[in-house]
Amino acid sequence: MFSDNRELRSYIRMAADEGLQVILRPGS
Repeated sequence: MFSDNRELRSYIRMAADEGLQVILRPGS
């Protein structure tokens, strides 16, 4: 699925950042 761990890490990091924004700013 992923070519290497770096690609997987960057994907998880983006998802975590988006999730954090939703948690910190609910209802936006």
